[in-house]
Amino acid sequence: MSQKILVLIANPQGTQSLNLLPEIRRLKEALRQSELNSHYRVEWEIVKTEKDFRKYIINHKPQLLHFAGHGTMKGLLLEDQEGNPKILNHVYIVSLLKIYSDRLNCVILNACETANLAEVLSQEINNVIGMNQEVKDEVAIVFAEGFYEALGAGETVENAFEVGKMAVLELSEVKDSQGRKFMIEQGKILDEKGQEIINCEHLIPVLKKKDDAKAIEIPSSKSSQGNRNITQSHSGKGDNIAGDKTVTNTRMINLKKGDYLES
Repeated sequence: MSQKILVLIANPQGTQSLNLLPEIRRLKEALRQSELNSHYRVEWEIVKTEKDFRKYIINHKPQLLHFAGHGTMKGLLLEDQEGNPKILNHVYIVSLLKIYSDRLNCVILNACETANLAEVLSQEINNVIGMNQEVKDEVAIVFAEGFYEALGAGETVENAFEVGKMAVLELSEVKDSQGRKFMIEQGKILDEKGQEIINCEHLIPVLKKKDDAKAIEIPSSKSSQGNRNITQSHSGKGDNIAGDKTVTNTRMINLKKGDYLES
């Protein structure tokens, strides 16, 4: 039985434009070229409102949920019914997703400042990946590509996470929130002075696991031959996802008091 990956993308009106469609294209391509390609289906939707978020999760029934968009330390940024930015807060997200924790094995929050949400959500969901600082589009895309390459090769979520993190470090320039540059040489993570970094928790992606997490079932590769199709669904906008371009946008929006309505 195939596993469904639901990708929800959000770029509310009045917020910085993000390069989200190449993320879908590259994660789909990573799975399409993988050994277990026939065991994963990728479907995607453009999310505007809280109602959209709830509806798509209910209707698609995913085993893995991937959110790409703007994040804040208080939650994910969507729109209200009037099109104004609105934060979907931690309480709402956890309350909704825990209903489906029996089938939802992994959540990826590919947006800025989502490490706290990942921590809270991991009380209900087996595996949750978040970002612990501002994250540029390029970093988010490369992480997703590395993660799904490994997942499609039959790796566990833990190993796929490590591969995605290493893919981020392989970029020519990776900086933390203080502007410090990092590099990778011979499997070691070094700062800009060439000193090895032992604790890498601050290097953007973080994985949070439920204490009694069940191992995610990885399908056998024996039945994957001959079928390389990955289906998709979409909301009718941005159907051409073939384009890719270099961007420097970050997936964090700094809102002032009165700029949003918190749910």
